[in-house]
Amino acid sequence: MSTLVPHKQLDFRNGFPEFEFNECYAGFDNNDYLYRLVNTKTQEWAFYNDSTENIVRVKARFSSGSDVQALDRTRLVKLPKPAEPEPGNSTEVNSSKRYDSEAFLEVEPCSTELFIKGQINGYVIEFYSESAPAKNVEFEFRTPSVPYDKVYKCFKDKGNGLLFRLVDNKHNTWAFHNDTQDYNMTVSVDFANKSEATPLNATTVSFTPSSSPDGVVYVLEIGPGQTEMFISGAPTSYKLGFAAEPVPKLGESDIAFANGSPDPAIIPNQSHVFKCFKEHGNGLLFRIVDDVNKIWAFYNDTADFVMTVNSRIPATEDVQIAPGVERTHNEAEGEMLLTVQVPPLGTVPFIIGNPKGIETTFAATPVRDPEDFVKPQYENGAPDPNVIQADEVHKCFKDYGNGLLFRLKDTINRRWGFYNDTKDNIMTVKVSMTEVGNVQTLGKTKIVDDPEMGEIYTLEVHPLMTELFIEGDVYGFTSRFTAAKISTSTHFS
Repeated sequence: MSTLVPHKQLDFRNGFPEFEFNECYAGFDNNDYLYRLVNTKTQEWAFYNDSTENIVRVKARFSSGSDVQALDRTRLVKLPKPAEPEPGNSTEVNSSKRYDSEAFLEVEPCSTELFIKGQINGYVIEFYSESAPAKNVEFEFRTPSVPYDKVYKCFKDKGNGLLFRLVDNKHNTWAFHNDTQDYNMTVSVDFANKSEATPLNATTVSFTPSSSPDGVVYVLEIGPGQTEMFISGAPTSYKLGFAAEPVPKLGESDIAFANGSPDPAIIPNQSHVFKCFKEHGNGLLFRIVDDVNKIWAFYNDTADFVMTVNSRIPATEDVQIAPGVERTHNEAEGEMLLTVQVPPLGTVPFIIGNPKGIETTFAATPVRDPEDFVKPQYENGAPDPNVIQADEVHKCFKDYGNGLLFRLKDTINRRWGFYNDTKDNIMTVKVSMTEVGNVQTLGKTKIVDDPEMGEIYTLEVHPLMTELFIEGDVYGFTSRFTAAKISTSTHFS
């Protein structure tokens, strides 16, 4: 559990505990930098971290009958009592092995933290160590595309760190950024409490069981230069694991064009080829990089979809924008918004340069007859431009009147909204996302579980109202709409 260290053998190398103690216990058997300090007179515990590079997370459980009080930053929670034995069940419960409370604490490098105070009847204690947040990180390939306030190097002894864990304490999210060009990264995190971490986007549950009965293991793959959201929540106990695999060389079987090939007149050298829709078919849309001429281009390998590429790039990047690419300046954020459409089997140039900070998303729109793109005819009003500036409008009830309810898309700001063009129907929107990228609810939108559709985004839109729905990147979805008359309920499918 921990080893008592005689005072004569204490050897603090990077500081000294700021706590009066008369007993000192080593935390780790093989690492002499964490110490549990006990003042037997005041019945107080503290921890001292003598490391300059590691954060230590402490988790302790206290037996039934312990009188424990949390000190300073320690978080103390009561554990549920075990179920009472059923009548006729003679199994005895050993009360000494029951735990009534659990305490959590994070100890920064070269710091002393007060832990608990009280009469301890029994306890078990665990320690987890990880690198402290990095300072003055220099990203060499690309900069992360999501906000964060703490960054941790995953491979602290390799180059600049290669893979980075990004923590946004304001929104309680984790993301990972792969700053390499030649490695696919795999992240595996064992969370002791499943309820403390919710997977985001491409994060999946591992087949490997958690080391804790209430835990879960989440895994995520991050491609070269990519930033991927991982979880939301504020987990207190977890174990991190990372793996790096070289990216297969161009020409191996993972890249296969099905319906054509990139135009060599536009992109002479296929130095790197990246799938844009990794989970669909052969990739469908491909980003191609010519290292010789520093050209980026996109090739659409489908015959039935028009592809839309949207990118955000810092205004300070030294790049040339290719002809045909729409450019919008967002001075408030100091960035450029780039948009280009790639027709079926077409190759389209995008930029010339080697940008480090770029966020790119993709959307596929089925090729339709011209009549599908006719401007909607509103009968009772119009969408409120103060709510959303829509550049795409889609009918929700195509077989009823003028469409009744309209889905509004602001492709520049990646927003959806809905407009109800009726005077006497309340519309209910239900959308199940099959593949998304960092989607957030807007306005009155809620996330709920639907017995038929699973997790859905839902919204009520009252007559002649325009409502915001979501913001983010949606690559696939299923929608269902219901119209209920205010006087008598009538439902359309």
